[in-house]
Amino acid sequence: MAKSADIFQDDASTVTAETAVDDLETDPHAYMVSWWELVFGSCALILWFSLFAGGILINIGSSRTALTSSETFWQGVSHLPLILSCWTVTNVGVLAVLAAILGAVGRRTRFTSNNTISRFSNSPLLKSRAAIIFYASAVIRGFGVYSLLLGGLLILATATLVAPSQEEYLRLALTISIISFYAGYNPEVFASLLKRAEGFFRKE
Repeated sequence: MAKSADIFQDDASTVTAETAVDDLETDPHAYMVSWWELVFGSCALILWFSLFAGGILINIGSSRTALTSSETFWQGVSHLPLILSCWTVTNVGVLAVLAAILGAVGRRTRFTSNNTISRFSNSPLLKSRAAIIFYASAVIRGFGVYSLLLGGLLILATATLVAPSQEEYLRLALTISIISFYAGYNPEVFASLLKRAEGFFRKE
């Protein structure tokens, strides 16, 4: 009997979390911003700038060569962190996800509003489970933007991804970050991108 009660309690908490996420999508001020959300957003911002600078300044050509010509497994693995963080294909993907997270944080703090503090003063705190769902959905939207743009770039401009110049990388990284930020800030932006992709496949 106690076990069935726990099951119903879990179901109720799941519904509550989903309801809270729905409330956030319609009204970001429905719940007060917690301190860990601000820390989370700050870390995402610092990481975005770090990866953006690494993508511009670090040439991973020698690391990629060392990875393929390593004599032992662990010698090759030692080059993977630098390659995964600074190689254009993976670098812009992480930038897209981080930008979407920043957009979601911006939606929660509502940086475009002048009465944020007064609106939040009477709002309850957001449960951690609902917050995880809210930010996880932003991560998925950022990855979706990355996938859509990467698919188009692979068809139209493969050289931009394989060996981009600094100017090409700047344009690519900033474009995907801006779109991902708005997709994280407003889910309807990502929905419109999916509709455009659906229209493209239907034409095909």
